Amino acid sequence: PSQENVSHDVKKLYNSTKEKLAEELQAHEGEIPIAIDCWTSPNHCAWMSIT
Repeated sequence: PSQENVSHDVKKLYNSTKEKLAEELQAHEGEIPIAIDCWTSPNHCAWMSIT
C-alpha cells in the first residue's frame, strides 16, 4: 500500500475509534478513574501517559 493509503486508513481508524470512545464515555454512569504520568527521556523528549 502507498503512504497516502496508509495515512488515510490510520486517520479513518483514529476518527472512528475516537467517536466510539466518546459514545461509550457519554453512556457510562459513574466515575472513571484516570492516572497520568509525565517524564522526560534521557534525550530530552517529553512524554505523558494517560491510563
